[in-house]
Amino acid sequence: MIDLRDDLPRELKVKVRSSIHDLISRYGEFYQATEGFKPDENKIVDGALKSFFDDEDGFQEWLKKQPKTNGSSPARTPPAGSAAPQS
Repeated sequence: MIDLRDDLPRELKVKVRSSIHDLISRYGEFYQATEGFKPDENKIVDGALKSFFDDEDGFQEWLKKQPKTNGSSPARTPPAGSAAPQS
């Protein structure tokens, strides 16, 4: 399940295919059925992108080699309730 913790949002306007938009809505229904509340679509998209970037090993290796920029972390962030990765 995607992590839907609060974080400071920044606006990003994108267009997605209608099939992806439908999946975002369906994920909201799934989350409501399993967790008892329906998150807004912004949090679903944010969580899905976070999960995608965290799972993209090539990107994570590249990111570790890059200098830090304001507010960004080069390493994966652990999901809520889990221990930080060991270095």
